[in-house]
Amino acid sequence: MYKCEETVESALEERSDVDNAVADNEANQVRVEGSADPGTIAQTIEHAGYTVDR
Repeated sequence: MYKCEETVESALEERSDVDNAVADNEANQVRVEGSADPGTIAQTIEHAGYTVDR
């Protein structure tokens, strides 16, 4: 696992509306389980220092 994957997963999983997050650097994707809306997920990832393709 890449450090960036851990950073994104941790940032997302700190949210009360995210139950689980799995980031895949090679696929450039993150899978999120929970009730967070896509905009909130994107903002959280960007706040962690990463770019989100919208």
